[in-house]
Amino acid sequence: MNTVSTREASAKGTRLALFEVYGLFGEFYYKIPIKLDQRITAIIAPNGSGKTICLRLINALFTRKWSFFSGVEFERVEYHFTSGERLTISKVGESGEQAGGGLAGGLQLRLVDAENKVTPWKPAPDPKIRAQPIERYVGFLTRQGPNLFTHDYTDATYTFAEVVETFPSICRRLTETPYTARNQRKSQLLQAQLTVI
Repeated sequence: MNTVSTREASAKGTRLALFEVYGLFGEFYYKIPIKLDQRITAIIAPNGSGKTICLRLINALFTRKWSFFSGVEFERVEYHFTSGERLTISKVGESGEQAGGGLAGGLQLRLVDAENKVTPWKPAPDPKIRAQPIERYVGFLTRQGPNLFTHDYTDATYTFAEVVETFPSICRRLTETPYTARNQRKSQLLQAQLTVI
């Protein structure tokens, strides 16, 4: 890709141009070109073949929900951008099993630029967020393993990602710390003082 094209792409903003998933549910391969000019892309396939999962995999990248990837069975997902860059997310370890902890445990991320230079990449946690055990915020859950929780009253079992999705208002507190709350109050006071001046 020449320099003019790269500049034009970055001036317009880099957009997703193509989505590919290999080995979805251990059997499907999808190549979904994004219709940038028409601004509408239709995905047509039989029920249960993974259309919604493909959309959720795209959403998980742009909303940085790395835990979603560990709960979906696939070999590799590729995101191709208008700038010529490609992001590949591959599973490490057995399908469906989280091979290691952390923000993107069990995943290998590789960014390939327009000149085919490969950069291994791992999403970094937000430095303003201090990790706390989830049981501290969701008192009716008991940890059964590194990624398994049981509801004390219903005996339902959840993975970490399912806990966050099932109890979103409670889990929002996972990202709140006295430090960030204090900084928010200081910012609000400063903003109020500036409007008075």
